[in-house]
Amino acid sequence: MKPCGMQIDINRLKKSQLYSEELDINLWEDDDREIFKWFLASLLFGARISEIIAKKTYKTFERYHLLEPKTILESGWDFLVSPIMREGGYVRYDGKTSTKVLEFERHHCNIRAELEAAGTPIGAADMMIAAPARSRKMMLMTNNERHFNCVKGLEIGS
Repeated sequence: MKPCGMQIDINRLKKSQLYSEELDINLWEDDDREIFKWFLASLLFGARISEIIAKKTYKTFERYHLLEPKTILESGWDFLVSPIMREGGYVRYDGKTSTKVLEFERHHCNIRAELEAAGTPIGAADMMIAAPARSRKMMLMTNNERHFNCVKGLEIGS
């Protein structure tokens, strides 16, 4: 049900540019780096801020060459708060979002290292789905349990 007085122009929506396209993230190829960039952007869009600030903050990550888990972790919380979040336009949620980004990256890197050491790698998208679930000790609901069974400390349900 759409709100009273609000009309949705489907043709206009079909012609509009996707956020991934605006941010130059190529999701059409099976490239782990591009998938990671989209998950980073998703974390930014998930905060209670405007889309303009989320896009500007993503571009700030890009400008500082922070588009890989390792470089984000190495930058540290203080650097994410200022200059990254501040230059992007975050004010109220800069610390909270920086903490969330670092927590996600830490689990992502740990899962990747654990799986590589065990010789049981999983796809980048699956790893990025597992990381926030494990970091928040949430059950991951999936119909594809075999993709996630090798991730230690991850509770899986179907």
